[in-house]
Formats: sequence, structure tokens, C-alpha cells
Amino acid sequence: MKTLIRLLSILILSVTTYSCSNDDDLVGIEEPETEKVLNVYALVKESSTTSTPKLKVWKNEVSTPLTIEGDASVYGETLYVTSTDVYVGASVRRLGSKYVITIWKNGVATPITDGANDALISSIFVNGNDVYVVGTEKINGITTARIWKNGMATSLSDKNSHVNSIYIENNNIYAVGDIEIEGEDIATLWKNGSATSFKEAGIYTWFNSLYVINDKVHIAGGEYKPGNSLNPDVFSANVWVNGVKMSMKDTYFPDANAVFASEGNVYVAGKDLLPGGTGMSIAQLWKNGVGIPLTDGSNNAGANDLYVFNKDVYVGGYENNGAISVAKLWKNGESVSLSDGTVKAEVSSVIVIAQ
Repeated sequence: MKTLIRLLSILILSVTTYSCSNDDDLVGIEEPETEKVLNVYALVKESSTTSTPKLKVWKNEVSTPLTIEGDASVYGETLYVTSTDVYVGASVRRLGSKYVITIWKNGVATPITDGANDALISSIFVNGNDVYVVGTEKINGITTARIWKNGMATSLSDKNSHVNSIYIENNNIYAVGDIEIEGEDIATLWKNGSATSFKEAGIYTWFNSLYVINDKVHIAGGEYKPGNSLNPDVFSANVWVNGVKMSMKDTYFPDANAVFASEGNVYVAGKDLLPGGTGMSIAQLWKNGVGIPLTDGSNNAGANDLYVFNKDVYVGGYENNGAISVAKLWKNGESVSLSDGTVKAEVSSVIVIAQ
């Protein structure tokens, strides 16, 4: 009897469930969202003197090589990841030809330039369905800063110029680089194509990287102030936040390659030479201007990019193993090698995303 009652109950429940699933009143019910997984991406370039460099996209602990056909040189490798797609950019030059900007979307390569002129990529940014690429193209002897939107190019200047980084927020397009004015490269910020120059008397300034959040524009770069018989030359790594400069503290010969802002903190990654004439450099992370060395100075090292996710700080770069540079990824100061030390390698880009 209990078995029969149980079977009848299951039958009634099945009929009821079927009826409810076909009820027009329940059309709007949403399926529960799939829990997202945190993925750490890193772009590694492995260089060899005897073969074409290799580009590898690391996703967590698994690497995927990109196909580069023929004997080629590779320059300016960069990475961008959306919730569904992975973009890699680089300039590729084959023997006897020009550098061609190439974008790999999920491993499939598409040339952005036609090879008539040398074109060098600096950065990628994806905004909705639009893919933006920035870099330079040498046109009629002039090195010109350009933005390619879905393959269509727009020049940022008619003078010798460079663009190093792009960021898009609230449909505003920001880019940083320089324009040559009266023989001097002047650090420049473009917003929607309109240029603003940054110049202090007696100081040479350059912009390397850009990050924008809540309409605050963060620019990482550096300055050089020539010395004289009384004062030495001064080099500094800096961040400009909406034009207000903050210098990295206690540095010797620094370079700021990447910037990120999170929860009111400003992070910068780069490298710094050790004082004393050793010629050794360390990979360096600065938080609000205060240095946090990632290496101890026993081998040359440097940082190229960083990303902050849920207070975890990821930095990509390289450290020499005594003979050759090894691709490194640091998470909160702890490093993982992404190459085996047999060929020269480094991490150029890091992105962390929940997918």
C-alpha cells in the first residue's frame, strides 16, 4: 500500500509539474545563473635567435600557442579578454616585408593593416562589438599615431607621434602617447581625438599606460630632469590622476609600465635600477607611490603589466635565471614561472576575469 501511495504521489507530482511548465503565466521565470569561474590570463612571448618567436596565451595553468606562419619577427604583443572572447594583437614582419598589425580572436588571425607601410601595435581595447587598436603607421616618412576601429584607421596627429595605450569609459575614448613639437616629443593625452599636451619647463615627460575609472584618468609614465654641475640628472616614475602628478618614492632609475586603480588605491608596475652602479634592475610594484619590490635584485627583472581583482594584485613580467629571462606572474608578491628557462621569455599582459 505504501508503495502504491508513493507511486500515485509521484504520478500526481509529475502531472502537476508538466502542467505548470506549460502554463503561460510562468513564461518569465528565469533559469538560475551558472556560477562564474575566476580565470587568470597571461600573454607570454618566447624569443629564439634561430626561429620565429612564439606567442602563448596562458589561462590559469594551461597555455595555448598562437599560429604564426613562416619566418617572422613579432613586436608589441598585447592582450584583451571579454566575457566570451580572447584577443591577442601583435605586429608581424616576414622577411622582405613590412610590419603588419595582426589580431587573433580566439586563435584566428586577421591582419588589420595591408602591409604597404610599417605598422606597430601598442594596445587593444574592446567596447561592446567594437575592437579598437592603437599604434603607429609610417606614412610618407612620418610616424603617425593611429586608432583602428574595426580595422578602419583614424590618425591622431599629422606630425611625428606615438600612441601607447587606450582606454574607453562611458563611450569616451582616451589614449596616451606623444607628439613631436619643435623637435621634442611632448607627452599627450587624447580624449575623443582632442589632444592635451603635458609639458613642464626643463623636464622631459613620457606616458606609457592608461587606466580610467569613474571619469578619473590615471596615466603612468616618467620624467627626466637634466642635471648640471651642482645637481645630478633626475629620473622619476609618476602617475598623473586627472593631471595631478604623484611621484613614486625612493627610486633610483625607475620606469612605470602599467597602472591600475581599485578601491581608492593606485597601483603601478615597472622596474627600477639598483643604486651603486651594479646595472641590476628589480621588478617593482608601487601602491600609492610606495615601492613593493617583487624581486631581490640578485638577477635582472622587470614588470610589464598588472591587474587587481578582489584585492589580489597580479603582475606580469620577467626575471633572469642567471642566463636567460624567464616569464613570471606574481600574485600578491608570490611568483610562478610561465616558461622553462631554455629560451628568452616574458609576460607582456595580464587580465583577470570572472567568466
